[in-house]
Amino acid sequence: EPYRSLSDHQTDRLTMEGVEPGSLPLGLRFVDSNKDPYAVSFRVWAPFPRAARLLVSARKKKEETAVAEETETETDTETETKKETPGKETEKTLTLQRHVDTHSYWGVFLADDIRPGDDYRLFFELPDGRTVERFDAYARSIREGPTGECWNEAVDNRASSFPWTDGYTLRPFEEYIIYEMHVGSFTPEGTLKSAEAKLDHVGNLGFTAVELLPLAEFSHKTESWGYNPRLQMALHRAYGSPEDLKSFVDAAHRRGIAVIVDVVLHHGAVDGNLLWDYDGWEQAANG
Repeated sequence: EPYRSLSDHQTDRLTMEGVEPGSLPLGLRFVDSNKDPYAVSFRVWAPFPRAARLLVSARKKKEETAVAEETETETDTETETKKETPGKETEKTLTLQRHVDTHSYWGVFLADDIRPGDDYRLFFELPDGRTVERFDAYARSIREGPTGECWNEAVDNRASSFPWTDGYTLRPFEEYIIYEMHVGSFTPEGTLKSAEAKLDHVGNLGFTAVELLPLAEFSHKTESWGYNPRLQMALHRAYGSPEDLKSFVDAAHRRGIAVIVDVVLHHGAVDGNLLWDYDGWEQAANG
C-alpha cells in the first residue's frame, strides 16, 4: 500500500503505520485528522544518537482547574476523597522511532498525547551512554528552566487556530513607506501587544509597512537587538507569544499596513548557542 499523507490517514486510531517519515515536516506540527480532532507529528534531524524521546508536560486548562476536581472512591471502611489542585501538571514520555534514510527520529501521536499549549522536552541517548537535552530546533516558542531545562511549547500551527479577519491585499512595492520597528524599544513594555496598540499612530504618520527587527529567539548575553539568534523558528519570549505575533499582523493588515520581518541567517549567538553540538557528535570540539 502506498504511503499516505498524515492528513489523509484513515485508521480508527492513528498509528505510525502507512506514514512516510521522510514526508513529515521537521519539528512538532498539528494536523487535522479524519478520525481524531487532530494528529501530532514530530521529526528531528539527529544522525548520532542511539535513541530519542519526548517528555511532555500536559498542563491542565485554566477552565478545567478553576475549581479543584474531587473524585470519591468508596471502600469497605471509609470514603477516600482525592483532589486535583489547580494548575496540576502530568508528564508522559513519548518514544521516537529512528528513520535511517533521513537521519532523523520521528513519531505520530494522538490528540490526547500532546495538546496545544503543552510543554515538551527533547532527549537524546548517545552511544557513550550519556543523555543530553536539546531544544526542538523548529520550536515556535521556548523557555529555559531554572536549572537549564529545555522547554518547548506545543504551538498550534493550523490556520484554523487563529481567527484571521484581515482580508489584506499586498500593495505594489513602490507604495511601501516602511517604518522600521524594534519591538523591544518601541514601547516601554517592549512587547508585541503594546506595539499593536500603537499601530494607529504608525498609520497616521503615513507609513504603509512595518519592518520588525529580528524576532527570533536570541541571547541576552551579548546584545539585545536580536542579531545574535539562537533558534530561528522560535519567537523571542520577551516579545510575547506566537499568538501575539499573529494578532499584531492581523491588526496591521486591518489598517492597510504590510508587515516585513527582518531575518538573520548568516550568523548566530556566540554565547548560549542552542544549536551547537546539537545531536551530541562533534569533531575536535568544533560542534
